[in-house]
Amino acid sequence: MHQRYKDTSTDTIPRAQDTQAQDAIDMQEIQDTRDMRIAVVGTGYVGLISSVCFASFGYTVIGVDVRKSVVDMLNDGKASIFEPDVAEILQECITKGTLHYTVDYEELKKIDIVFVCVGTPPLPNGQADLTQVYAVLDSLFSVLARGCLIVVRSTIPLGTMKILKDYVAEKKRDDLILCFNPEFLREGSAVHDFFNPDRIVISSESASARRILKQLYAPIMKHAKISPAFIVCPQFATAELAKYATNAFLATKISFINQLALLAKSGGANIAQIVEILGNDYRINPHFFKPGPGFGGSCFPKDTRALVHQGHTYGVKMDVVKEAIESNLSHMKEIASRCIAMCNRAPIHDFRIAIWGLAFKANTDDVRESPALYIIREFINQGILLQAYDPKAMDNFKAYFPEEQVHYAHSALDACRNADLLVVLTEWQEFAAVSPIDVKRAMRRTHVFDFRMILDYDAYRAQQIPVDTL
Repeated sequence: MHQRYKDTSTDTIPRAQDTQAQDAIDMQEIQDTRDMRIAVVGTGYVGLISSVCFASFGYTVIGVDVRKSVVDMLNDGKASIFEPDVAEILQECITKGTLHYTVDYEELKKIDIVFVCVGTPPLPNGQADLTQVYAVLDSLFSVLARGCLIVVRSTIPLGTMKILKDYVAEKKRDDLILCFNPEFLREGSAVHDFFNPDRIVISSESASARRILKQLYAPIMKHAKISPAFIVCPQFATAELAKYATNAFLATKISFINQLALLAKSGGANIAQIVEILGNDYRINPHFFKPGPGFGGSCFPKDTRALVHQGHTYGVKMDVVKEAIESNLSHMKEIASRCIAMCNRAPIHDFRIAIWGLAFKANTDDVRESPALYIIREFINQGILLQAYDPKAMDNFKAYFPEEQVHYAHSALDACRNADLLVVLTEWQEFAAVSPIDVKRAMRRTHVFDFRMILDYDAYRAQQIPVDTL
């Protein structure tokens, strides 16, 4: 490269050299660790993915859950959640005998490593609720053998591992070794992320425990298409905060681009091209820069609130994160208001809105804190008739809005029958494949709000169907 254009920037990623060298392992010299016996407590998104994927590498894995109905379902080879590829890998591992599930902690007496993957839901003040984590530890204390590694994979606030270490000592089980291994799995592509991680982060005060976990992950590092960064944090607090920082930063990117999209719409700018221009700047990158109805799911909303609470605890104002939260709520309100404003085209009690998408994102059935929950609640409060369809998430959504409040359609086209407005809230690819000709025939009046920017606008406009976007 010509010297004039040589990148002399110092904006490189800093590396902590101390423990990287101290814990270094020659990948060629790693012994085969497939004889390690692993337990995974919790069978939610993180626990199910972890148990299934570790078992697929040949490890013997026991999954634990207190819900016998879920355990029975999993042992029958049926996944308890929808996530691409999970059902197939689950069935394969159950058949091979490398994986089974139980409600009985007594089966963990000969386990070498236990991953704790239970939920840490938000309390009303935003603080993470650690009740399930403590309950798991209490159940493990009476069964685990001396020297067993307890690896917390649940998302926990800054300072939690230190508190848990004191708790373990208080219970006279300081012969157990505590570790923290935050997960960075994306719902909808969690299996891919497990097999091809950007980075693997491990934290423990024990050098031997750090070494064992590096050996445990060695097959995954060899399998990955691009070798991931392996980052060792001897201080628990570093890894704890890094997990929250990741989710808060991504949530902030989403809130920023959504605000910018509204400004672009008002000022006549093309947000798609703005995103392209921003994304081609290597300092920014294009990921999480697609405008939409807002962030949701099981992580971003609760983790941003928890980070704000942690800032309050330590006397630090997390104003940027707080603004991202407030902006997200305002954005969903703005989207609902835009749709409701269309209702002047008919008596509001007779106005029908077709909803495409209920999950907070595509390729998952998770509706927790989905933008659709807030937006549909606003529609219902106005007395608007709703016809909704989602290929995977309707059963979960019914727990929030029963069929008396929302008509759940059999297909995307069925949701359009006699509707006055079509609103796209989730980026399922099957929605893009629906013919605008068929949409026009099905709807009573034709107008579309595509808040995921996935439709072929030229094709819709060729059928005289107005399409509004962000």
